[in-house]
Amino acid sequence: MITSYKYRDVLKEKLKNPAFRKEWDKTQKEFDLACQIIELRLKSGMTQKELAQRAKTSQPAIARLESGSYRNLTLDFLRKIGDVYGLEPRIVFRRSPRWRKTTVNRKNRKIRVSKIKVGRN
Repeated sequence: MITSYKYRDVLKEKLKNPAFRKEWDKTQKEFDLACQIIELRLKSGMTQKELAQRAKTSQPAIARLESGSYRNLTLDFLRKIGDVYGLEPRIVFRRSPRWRKTTVNRKNRKIRVSKIKVGRN
């Protein structure tokens, strides 16, 4: 008998492992984008091949995008995908949760490094 698991349940369990969590955080943005593209494609009832034809690209290019591990995306490529759905990509620079602020206390000549908490949008 084959047992099936919900993706979110498996992910929640895996994220308890610090090593897995560290790697997940490195690639989370790519996977979030991939999930968004897959969701758009499925809601529109298109196959990867149909999306590729409408975006004037190849099916393997769509498969790489949807894999979540493709790291050489261009804004031009994302625009082609967005044009199919009447959407435009939005790229925003935000302070990284890993960013550290350094302050110097001139009076005591001490350097203090503090991690800044940044909320997610």
